[in-house]
Amino acid sequence: MTEGIWSVPVDLPLEWLGIDKTGTLTVDRRGLPDDSERTPPWLDELDYRVLRVDTAGANPYIETCFFHRESRSLLVTDLVLSIPTVPPEVISRDRLLNLAPDDPADAPAASTDENLKIGWAKASLVVSFLGPSRQSQVADGEFKGKLKWEPGYEKSFEAIRERTIPSPILRTLVFSKGRGFTRDFIDVLCRDWGDEETGFVRIIPAHYDAPIAAGPTELRRAFAFIDQPGSDGLGLDAPGAELPKEDMVLLKRVNDVLVKVGLGS
Repeated sequence: MTEGIWSVPVDLPLEWLGIDKTGTLTVDRRGLPDDSERTPPWLDELDYRVLRVDTAGANPYIETCFFHRESRSLLVTDLVLSIPTVPPEVISRDRLLNLAPDDPADAPAASTDENLKIGWAKASLVVSFLGPSRQSQVADGEFKGKLKWEPGYEKSFEAIRERTIPSPILRTLVFSKGRGFTRDFIDVLCRDWGDEETGFVRIIPAHYDAPIAAGPTELRRAFAFIDQPGSDGLGLDAPGAELPKEDMVLLKRVNDVLVKVGLGS
């Protein structure tokens, strides 16, 4: 566990959640290991760095990243992800077939590979953007609250699939608010673990596809928006870090509300 971790929706004592704090990783102000009192037994195999963003809400965003030297792998939780085109085997096929039709009245779709990929694309867009532009909810009737889709979502999915990117939600609500913290952290990872001969050549995230064939170049490209915020503050046109603006509307509204009430800058 990393020092400073907190729980949601209520910040309870971690012991109440069954988390043993004796294994807490401590870091200095730069996010570098501070093991003056305790050395983890795995430190000869894994190195670690900690990102802490204090400007994205009432509590800090904290993530620990690890570098496995032997396999040259960067292990992350939420820093970046890669959404595959084909749905993973662990995803419920019934759920994907229910999502596949544009009109919920036509669900479930026939069990074909193509329909499974369509359902996966739609699910990925909802998870990524909360309210993608081509999706709406049925207002009334038998299917009230179910999702309805318009043509064009395919282009949105094409824009995010098979790429090394941070989650659009974290990009909006965390990384774009803590650009200095995030920029410095990416620089540290690429400096300390980015050697051409010994540095990381793959990234293993906790979500979606893994491993991702990506090194320092791809990681820096994923965060290119930090130095090109643009008029909207998100750098949606930053080369290598583009996101479809029409799908970011709801996330930007959520961000504006949080800023207005003082939860983030």
